Amino acid sequence: MKAFGMLIGMVGVTLIFVGQRMFWRRLLARIRGCILEGEIVKWTRIRIRGPMESSAHRQKFQPVVKFVDPTGIERTLELDYQYTTTYQKEHPVGSKHPVLFDPVHPERPCDTSWTMSYFLPALLSACGLLVLLIGLGVFFGS
Repeated sequence: MKAFGMLIGMVGVTLIFVGQRMFWRRLLARIRGCILEGEIVKWTRIRIRGPMESSAHRQKFQPVVKFVDPTGIERTLELDYQYTTTYQKEHPVGSKHPVLFDPVHPERPCDTSWTMSYFLPALLSACGLLVLLIGLGVFFGS
């Protein structure tokens, strides 16, 4: 039973690590970078596998945004966030979109949404902490 507790604990630590990495990457990008205005040049469709695959809710769209960084270099890169069909239809190709630009990692622009910056990392970290505590309970309780 102790091995099972250790396995559960490692899953929890992994979730905490991923959540914190996402949070700190965006926080550091906000501190040392800037928010630029970009233009959506393309939407990449991403299919989510699972039940109800034909449903519109099972599709997400990732924007490819063109922007000029603070050094004057024009970049066209895919953002790290996926949007719903509704958002994609409301923001067609050619519309403006904010980009969080980090000069240390110019090849990885971030989306400025609060969901990706704060909510998702906090959710992953909280779930990881819960799973870690369950794993510790199983490990020390057996």
